[in-house]
Amino acid sequence: MPSVPLTTALPLLLLILLGGCSPDERPGPEPLRTVKLAPVSPLQPPGPLLSGRVRQPRTALLSFENPARVLQVRVEVGDRVAAGQVLAEQEAEPARLRLEQAEARLRGARVELDQRRAAQRRARRLLAEGNLATADVEVAAAALGAAEAQQRAALAEQALARRTLAQSRLLAPFAGEIVARAADPLRLSNAGEPLLTLQASGPSQVVVQIPTALARTLPPSAAAQAFPTAGGEPLTLHLLGLSPKADLGLTQEAVFVLDDLGTALPNGSLLDVRLPPSTAARLAIPLGALLPDQQANRGKVYVYQASSGQVQARAVTFAAIQGDRVLIDSGLALDEQVVVAGAAFLRAGEHVLPYRPGTVLDQE
Repeated sequence: MPSVPLTTALPLLLLILLGGCSPDERPGPEPLRTVKLAPVSPLQPPGPLLSGRVRQPRTALLSFENPARVLQVRVEVGDRVAAGQVLAEQEAEPARLRLEQAEARLRGARVELDQRRAAQRRARRLLAEGNLATADVEVAAAALGAAEAQQRAALAEQALARRTLAQSRLLAPFAGEIVARAADPLRLSNAGEPLLTLQASGPSQVVVQIPTALARTLPPSAAAQAFPTAGGEPLTLHLLGLSPKADLGLTQEAVFVLDDLGTALPNGSLLDVRLPPSTAARLAIPLGALLPDQQANRGKVYVYQASSGQVQARAVTFAAIQGDRVLIDSGLALDEQVVVAGAAFLRAGEHVLPYRPGTVLDQE
């Protein structure tokens, strides 16, 4: 078989290869990159977090005024009581006898006073008739004064004895709940020894020591949130008042009250209190949109231009990163769209296709 020269075979091979390619098989334009967008939106920085202590607006340590044996305790911890209700009783017989003794002395003092008044009237009549010396009248007047003083002392003794007898019963000064009990029947209670603790009904208060500079920025009835240190749902508070005096010139006492009247918190328990923000809202973007720069607090984002379908690189400065959000200082405007996924693979001026969820599952 005759051989074909190489110079003739190469052109023929190229013609065969080119003739085998159809126009439909030529490479077309690259598909648009799909990107996820998010708007530039305002973000309110959280307020300062301080520690607060729960207290009740009224708490009373109840005790007997006089030493005596406790006969009966009528309440237990957790009992709710009404104002004036009898909570405990002391042995009352000694107080009853002292009252009888005081009343007997008062009767004697009244008899003595009546006699001295009659004697003074008689002395004045005799003096007027010339049958009695002036000195004798003065003696009668002095005796009358002593009798009047003796009656006043007897009246005071009677009042004190009545009070002692009344104090043998321990009464609730206001409505509330018994939260502590140290009284036991048949034991001797000393004067002023706390036996029961009564806590008034009503919303709990939360006391927070706030820096003076921050206290000046709090509006009246400012809202705050409290978080129990043991965990649980946050509680809503509002400012009841501020102490006018600063402790060492550094802090002021702020009293907050719970909005939910049905929430009961243990007296003295600790809470984390989040105060209202002291600064205005800042523009923010998702953390995934930021391409950090080598310089601190600087970076780059890609902004989507809806009119042209392109993305443009934009240099930004930011103040801080809070969670998954970046607080922007400059470089962006409210409601601009930034690329939050795939930004590292884009180039300025590139046409992109915004991602739009097409199913209910995608939207969730």
